[in-house]
Amino acid sequence: MEELMRELLGEVKSIKKTVMAIEQQVGAIEQRVGAMEQRLDKLECRAENIEEQLQETNQIAKALLHQNEVQKAQLDALSNAVARAEGDIKSIRVDLHAVEAITAKNWNDIVLLKAVE
Repeated sequence: MEELMRELLGEVKSIKKTVMAIEQQVGAIEQRVGAMEQRLDKLECRAENIEEQLQETNQIAKALLHQNEVQKAQLDALSNAVARAEGDIKSIRVDLHAVEAITAKNWNDIVLLKAVE
C-alpha cells in the first residue's frame, strides 16, 4: 500500500510539474497576446491618423476644385467682357471712319465754297 501511495505521490508530482509547465506556457502566451494587442492598438491609432489625414486631404482637394471652378467662371466672364470690348472697339472704328469721311467731305465743301467767293 505504501508503494502505491509513493507511486501516486510520484504521479501527482509529475502532474504538478506538467501543470506548472502548462501554466508557464500559458503565461508566455498571455504575454505574447498582450504584446500583440499593444501592437494592434498602435496600428489602429496609426490607421485613425491616416484616415484623418485622408479626410483633410479630401477637404483640401474639394476646396481646390471649387476654387478652380470659381476661377474658370471668372475667366469666362473676363473673356466675355473682352469680346464685348472688342466689338465696341470695332464699332467705334467704323464710326470713326464714317466721321473721317464726312469730315473730309466737309473740308472739300469748305474749299469749294471758298473758291466760289
